[in-house]
Amino acid sequence: MSATPKKKRSVEARRRRNQKKREKAGSREDSSQRSHLLPTPYLEHDESYKYRCLALDCEMIAVQASVSSDRTRLASVGIVDINGVPLYEVYVPPPGGCRLNSRSRQYCPVTDQQFAIARGCNGTDFQHVRSHVLGLLRRCKFVIGHAIRNDLTCLRISDGVDLPDQVIIDIQKHYKQRAREHDFRVRGFHLPPLSEPSHDYSLKTLARHLLHEEVQQGAHSAIEDARTTMKLYALDQFKIEEPERLRNIEWWGE
Repeated sequence: MSATPKKKRSVEARRRRNQKKREKAGSREDSSQRSHLLPTPYLEHDESYKYRCLALDCEMIAVQASVSSDRTRLASVGIVDINGVPLYEVYVPPPGGCRLNSRSRQYCPVTDQQFAIARGCNGTDFQHVRSHVLGLLRRCKFVIGHAIRNDLTCLRISDGVDLPDQVIIDIQKHYKQRAREHDFRVRGFHLPPLSEPSHDYSLKTLARHLLHEEVQQGAHSAIEDARTTMKLYALDQFKIEEPERLRNIEWWGE
């Protein structure tokens, strides 16, 4: 007995609905692997989501206080929000009488002119920068960075004391762990093996292999590095924020 025209139409409509569902699911899966995307844009009035996580990067330089000694100094700080929008960028000039050594001058994120401008402005001293950075970081839930312990140490910030309510996420440690996990490879991501177990992935390597972007070409930029770090966070956001990972404080390198 042949199907009635009404039944045929209902079967065809159901087939079209199922097809649309499959196409929609496929587009979601594809979009989740687009490395250039950042997390869902926040509404302009939604300050709580805007400050949910912030990415921090510091650039350091070696200065010569005397002919025989070099000292590492903070040169610039960059902080971006969840959409990669810069919230804070500042240059911190070295003390008067200090000069950059040759290697620092090659990769220095700050020109002599910018240093001169910063030195002439009020409020660019280290304590002011540290206070401003703390004020921003205390507003968020997640503080994200690449080898972020170095950045916090440079700023003389102790996460347990100065940031008691924030979760510190080190993208470098996360992807070192993820490179060994099966589901990461199944999703099509690949990182080259490390030559030594004690070695870590540089931000440049992570950006090249996971985001297909080239960063740190010549002089380094704190804002560019912070934005790249936020993209790497967005790429694996749901895995990073799994409760069991966040509970394992030791895993983050405490």
